[in-house]
Amino acid sequence: MAGKGIHEERMGAWMALLQTHATVVGALEEALLAEQNLPLSWFEVLIQLTAQPDGRLPMQELARSVLLSKSGVTRLVDRMADAGLVLRESCASDRRVVYATATARGRALLTDAMPVFVEGFERSFSRHYARATGVTPLRAIERLRVEGARHLLSETHLPIKRISQRCGFGSEETMRRSFMRLLATTPQDYRARFAR
Repeated sequence: MAGKGIHEERMGAWMALLQTHATVVGALEEALLAEQNLPLSWFEVLIQLTAQPDGRLPMQELARSVLLSKSGVTRLVDRMADAGLVLRESCASDRRVVYATATARGRALLTDAMPVFVEGFERSFSRHYARATGVTPLRAIERLRVEGARHLLSETHLPIKRISQRCGFGSEETMRRSFMRLLATTPQDYRARFAR
C-alpha cells in the first residue's frame, strides 16, 4: 500500500503543478493583453529573440525554446511579422534555415511590456512561493537543475552540452555559472571527481 500512497502523492504534485501553471499563465496573459495588447506567446518569442546577441534564432530552435511545433511557431511568427514585431529572414549559407529576428518595434513593445510581466509574475506566483519556501522560484529551479545535472554527470557518459540542454540550462555556459555559484566547481571538474 505504501507504493499507492507515493503514486497518489506524485500525481497530486503533478496536478497541482499543472493547475498552478494554468493559473499563472492565465494571469500573465490577461495582464499583457489588457495593458499592452500583447499575447503571452508573443511576449515569449520576443524574450527568446532579444536574449540572443544578434536578436535572432533559427525557427527550429525558436520552436524548441517556446515549446511549440515547427508549424505552430511558423504560424505564430507569421502573425507577429504581420504586426511588424519580427522578420523572417533566410540564411545566406543554408537555404533550409529561416531565422526569426526581432524588429525595433518588437523590441520597443517588449520593453514596454516587461514591467507588466514582472509585476504580474510577482503578484500571481513569485512572492507567494518565496514567502512559503524562503527562496525565489529561480533559485529553487536552479538548484533542481544542478541536482539533475550532478546525477547525469556522475552516472552517465552524456556530453556536457546534452546534459545542459536536458536539465533546462539552455547552454553549457549557463550550467557552468550555476555550478560555480552553488558548488564552486565546473561541470567538467565535478564529472572528473565523481564519475563512476
